[in-house]
Amino acid sequence: MSKATVKKLHWRSKVQESFVPLGGGSGELGLAIGGGADYGEFPFVTAAHGGGATVADIILEIGGTPVLGMTLGDVRGVLNSCPHPIRIKTVSPGSSLCKDLRLYLSKCFTPGSTDSQLQQLIRENLYLRAVPCTTRQPRDGEISGVDYNFVSIEEFFSLEESGALLESGKFKGNYYGTPRPVHIGPESPPITYQEHRNLLRNFRTRSKSLSNLEKAVEEGDNSEEDSGLSAGSAGFPPSIVPLSQSWESAVGSREGLENGIGVGRGRGRGRGRGGGGSGKWSAA
Repeated sequence: MSKATVKKLHWRSKVQESFVPLGGGSGELGLAIGGGADYGEFPFVTAAHGGGATVADIILEIGGTPVLGMTLGDVRGVLNSCPHPIRIKTVSPGSSLCKDLRLYLSKCFTPGSTDSQLQQLIRENLYLRAVPCTTRQPRDGEISGVDYNFVSIEEFFSLEESGALLESGKFKGNYYGTPRPVHIGPESPPITYQEHRNLLRNFRTRSKSLSNLEKAVEEGDNSEEDSGLSAGSAGFPPSIVPLSQSWESAVGSREGLENGIGVGRGRGRGRGRGGGGSGKWSAA
């Protein structure tokens, strides 16, 4: 299959851009959202009054801010606080990019491709509300529940089997997992548009909008001829899948930085845990 054909079939060639209408004289937004990372899904349109977006389409960006990997409450918070007119980017779910967040994260894509970079962006949004878990022993200065949730191998397998992990795998003899974020309660208000924009500036990869990701891929001439197969389909047990190359790189960068390599350590991962994004994720 030629590169031109592959690009034509890729989901990024089908991205739609529209504006969110206001609901008549009430001032309410004519867009309803479902899904969210706390449900193991990408955010998607459940109702679109006055045209524009299509029901069931996946929401990629709101006002230039990427929202894949955010909880439903946070996506709604970004939408409701976004300056008008609100521009959104959506795409119809397909075989590669569907509503299933866990399935998309388990796929292996060419390093540097749009999908590989998007996986990283999704993980960064996930860590606004979730703390990764690992079976390795804590290092000096690490705090359980802040740096990682340190668990036993038995506890890790229990989390994986219960469906609590969106992503899991083994790196240098230790298991790592990305947990599904919890639902936002009244004591933890949703992230606003401006707050999220401020958090974006702390992450190099997440500062890129979808348009910039596409431009970077085109300039680098990276092929999108990825198999898109999940690791489980390649003969690995479906319960614990090996880390995809992009996540293995992220874990490696994180582990290296925590050992004192590169930028200094920072603990905050979103709101309620010290504010903005951690500098150690910039290398991802």
